[in-house]
Amino acid sequence: MHESIHDEFVALLKEQMLAKKIGDREEDAAFMGPLVNKSSRDGIHAMVRRAVEAGATLETGGEVPSREGFFYPPTLLSNCRQDMEVVQEETFGPVLAVLKYGTIDEAIALANDHQFGLSSVLYTENYRTAMKVANSIEAGELYINRTPADPYQGFHAGWKRSGIGGGDGKHGMLEFTQTRLVVMKY
Repeated sequence: MHESIHDEFVALLKEQMLAKKIGDREEDAAFMGPLVNKSSRDGIHAMVRRAVEAGATLETGGEVPSREGFFYPPTLLSNCRQDMEVVQEETFGPVLAVLKYGTIDEAIALANDHQFGLSSVLYTENYRTAMKVANSIEAGELYINRTPADPYQGFHAGWKRSGIGGGDGKHGMLEFTQTRLVVMKY
């Protein structure tokens, strides 16, 4: 998060995360459902606890609910550092770790200093910034001014330790084919 808007944006994120309710999505599709199993929830919770112990600020969430099921609340961590596990590893859970940056070059360096590279998101109204990030980001997907979603006939291809190629639409189907060029004079 750019240092000039960090505090205001963290406050807005916190407000939105507090508003999100966990529960049975069959009762209300707006609810956030459970994680896949206890081990997954416990691993995410342990990662959050280690982040807090390492100096991150727990803004909201971060506690295992007392209700039945493998629920974990939307969790927001601020004051995170690049070397923290919660930044360097995939959480596979509802945890957002926020880091400050001062320049777009610093933001790109932080984003690329990572072993994974599936998706990235950029919010900007500056065309040059968008193109600079598009040319520099080490990720298979860049979403500009929107969140990731599975576009129809989309293409998912991660970099580094994320993914092994396109998985949707015609691109995914083509991974199971072998192309051949036959040239013949008749």
